[in-house]
Amino acid sequence: MSCSINLRIATGIYSITHKKSGKRYIGSTYCNFYDRWCAHRSTLQRKIHSSILLRRAWDKYSEEDSEFEVIEIGNVDLDKRELHFINLHKSYLPKHGYNISKETNNARLGHQQSKKTRKAISKKLKGIKRSDKTIKRMSESKVGENNPMYGKIHSKEYIEKRVKNNRKQVIRDDGKIYSSLKEAAIDIGALQQSVSASVRLGYKVKGWRFTYVTT
Repeated sequence: MSCSINLRIATGIYSITHKKSGKRYIGSTYCNFYDRWCAHRSTLQRKIHSSILLRRAWDKYSEEDSEFEVIEIGNVDLDKRELHFINLHKSYLPKHGYNISKETNNARLGHQQSKKTRKAISKKLKGIKRSDKTIKRMSESKVGENNPMYGKIHSKEYIEKRVKNNRKQVIRDDGKIYSSLKEAAIDIGALQQSVSASVRLGYKVKGWRFTYVTT
């Protein structure tokens, strides 16, 4: 990772590059490069990264084989600039990189179905009637040992950290400040988890990006 700039402040376009093959994953961040790299490492280590190609490479090789590189610094039209570099390096092709498509991650996340399509899907779902047996089976599938959290107890430190983060002030990319993730989520009509993901990963939520207010 380059140290010639302040990665805790600077924003822009970056790549995660496999040193030997030169294959790249190209992305952008409105928060800062340091936090974005930490978020990538966290999701890769937990095997939940959005790019299955990058995930496979990370699992096959070691973390030391990958390098985080700053391509361009800035905070204007990052989606367009990211798309420019994805196409420039052809990182959407498996032989050249780890991006899973020509679209930017934010473009895919921001994709919305037309009003007509949403209405048709809603109408179809409302017409589905499940039997009592099916409802019971669905309910039982998440009870007891079938529940992914069964037998797991969060540590006191984890709970305190979650509570503290939920109470942190967050700022929207237009400068509006909220007293908590919950307040921001209510204001824009989104889930609190979505706003939290925006803070951690730099994603857009309802057209906005959020970061924690630093003091």
